[in-house]
Amino acid sequence: VKQGERRFSDKVLVLHNGTTADFTDFGELSLAATEAAAGTGAVTWVTQTSNFGANESILSVAYGNNLWVAGGTNVELHTSTDAITWTTRTSNFTDTITSVAYGNNLWVAVGTNAELRTSTDAITWTTRTSNFGAANSILSVAFGNNLWVAGGAYGELRTSTDAVTWTTRTSNFGAYDYVNSVAYGNNLWVIGGSYGEPRTSTDGITWVTRTSNFGGYNIYSVAYGDNLWVIGGTLGNLNTSTDGTTWTSQTSNFDSTRILSVAYGNNLWVAGGRDGQIRSSTDAVTWVTRNSNFGAYDYVNSVAYGNSLWVAAGDYANIRTSAAETGAFYVGGGSVSASVSFATDISGSDVRLRMTIPDAGSTSAIVKVLTTKVGES
Repeated sequence: VKQGERRFSDKVLVLHNGTTADFTDFGELSLAATEAAAGTGAVTWVTQTSNFGANESILSVAYGNNLWVAGGTNVELHTSTDAITWTTRTSNFTDTITSVAYGNNLWVAVGTNAELRTSTDAITWTTRTSNFGAANSILSVAFGNNLWVAGGAYGELRTSTDAVTWTTRTSNFGAYDYVNSVAYGNNLWVIGGSYGEPRTSTDGITWVTRTSNFGGYNIYSVAYGDNLWVIGGTLGNLNTSTDGTTWTSQTSNFDSTRILSVAYGNNLWVAGGRDGQIRSSTDAVTWVTRNSNFGAYDYVNSVAYGNSLWVAAGDYANIRTSAAETGAFYVGGGSVSASVSFATDISGSDVRLRMTIPDAGSTSAIVKVLTTKVGES
């Protein structure tokens, strides 16, 4: 599009009840007979090559400082700037990497045998003393409010302000329990693990036991976003809470399948679990089943969001990406218009737009796309 030029695209789509069309374009979108709705993505998942060994499991993926980092079994750790092309790094681990996280200009990776490594660039990793029992697994690490918190086997929990010196804390988990997940949000720490009782703390030091609706089943993932806490776990159990204290059961649509990871980004919740299952939700109450492209018996061990991209990782070196949709427009009755604009000039960039005719009301619509460069009229 040249300066001052306004151009209709040659894509004229006829959509019927219940159908959806995707296309790539740039600029301003104008539709006939439409009403706008927020676009979020995580609908279409694309298979990427992770460079992990074919039989290795990716257990954790995280985004920070314009970089993706993935860790898993057999000391494997890989990085990527786009989640498509992955580079193998030397992790200095001796076994499995269970969790990676970014905060305060630092990457931290943890794993089995009490191993903990730090890096400023995710390329060169330095061994640190975690103070976990030598044979114990560290299962989760997170950063928030200038503090690192790591949890693991046998109820062990450690905190650190610099990820170098770690202090032992009392988690209130039993001596044979596992702290599977650690998360921070809205001035609160929440940890989840064995027997379905989350713990909360305002400082990472003193922890209070809370009652969920898991009925004694394990919590595998804790996440915070949009003023809401979400925990997921065994038998498809999923609870939400606004304060980390009072928890409400939600229907996850995982049936009896274990939920292994929950994350929030771009106004969307995404959960992954056993048997290649992925669900998404805009409110963490109503969950929609998505096609993950994972195998029927594969685990989706980790989901994360960053830089307008969802990434899901799991067994057999599987990694999938899903781009955030810039606009989603749902055609309804009448003759109204809707538009989506962009804060910067994105000429030449791929922008995904989605139009849907719900299976109700109107029978069909013709959609035309008008594109202009930003700042033009």
